[in-house]
Amino acid sequence: MTEMANPNEEMRVEVRLGGGNECRFYYVGFNPNVKQALDVDLLHHISHPNSVLSIAFSPDGKYLATGSNWTVTVFEVSTGQIYRTLKIELDEPRPCNHAYSLCFYPNSNVLVSGWADKYIRFWDFDTNEILHTLEDPDHPILSVQVEPTGRYILAQGGHEILRIWDMAYGKTIRTVELNTSPVKVSLSPDGRRAAVLYKDGKVRVFNMPYGYPEPCLSGLDTQEHDILWAQCPVGTRQLFTLNFDKTIKLWDLGSGGVVRTFAGHKGSILGAALTPDFRWLISGGNGDTICFWDPDNGDMHMEIDGLDPKRGITLVQACQPNVFATVGTDNSVRIWRYSAHKE
Repeated sequence: MTEMANPNEEMRVEVRLGGGNECRFYYVGFNPNVKQALDVDLLHHISHPNSVLSIAFSPDGKYLATGSNWTVTVFEVSTGQIYRTLKIELDEPRPCNHAYSLCFYPNSNVLVSGWADKYIRFWDFDTNEILHTLEDPDHPILSVQVEPTGRYILAQGGHEILRIWDMAYGKTIRTVELNTSPVKVSLSPDGRRAAVLYKDGKVRVFNMPYGYPEPCLSGLDTQEHDILWAQCPVGTRQLFTLNFDKTIKLWDLGSGGVVRTFAGHKGSILGAALTPDFRWLISGGNGDTICFWDPDNGDMHMEIDGLDPKRGITLVQACQPNVFATVGTDNSVRIWRYSAHKE
């Protein structure tokens, strides 16, 4: 990885946050050894009253959903304004009920959410109706993902259980005992495999929808804390891992080796997302920095520095057309747009 150009007046981008006269400066640095391919704009800055634990874009890119304690909020991407809010009220008193995970049901405005109260809720936010619920008998729902056909739901219940639900029957068809606490569970884009990252640095892969194990990937650093599937050539399977040592690694599941390492992030990388066209890998981390990488060669093309060493970027999510969102440790949600650079 080559060094980024030092920020100067031409690289400083003025962005106006929250309307009015409030503004904040970012430094946008470009890699001097690659041709500039990107421009970026901040569309909206949204302040949240509580910590944001999950985010998801609607399939058409018109809405962004955020999950926090007791509440899921849907924002219009075009305006940054609240479109709909779901507040959960329970009969029994409890101090918190976090929406740990969000995803959209394919080709719809039905939002699927996983909650601390052990429920998966299917919410049509256009009509503001809860259409359906699934309940884990024992564990909070830490992660919920829907495969592309909408037939199967993959849910992480508690710290040691994966459940595969068949929506045709509304019941669990497979329970996978993980035996130890996973760090992250990730469903492949085609919905045919689930990858589980463990604290011991191993990645185990299970096929969908039956949950049969496939050969595991070992030799990862125990500082790896997140995984996401890559867009792979036919016949290959590859995963990105995020590391607290400020790197991202691309692994080949067949050979068990590292294909390439993405280095140059200023702080630990806390979240990342591939753009839907797989053209860019966007990462965020400590030091209030966001980086754009070329996943095909590992080059960093752009770095956005918020100049706040105490702030971190904890979640990143991308959608078309050329929009991505970041969540900060200050409970803020920012919606950005990137575009091809114009000479």
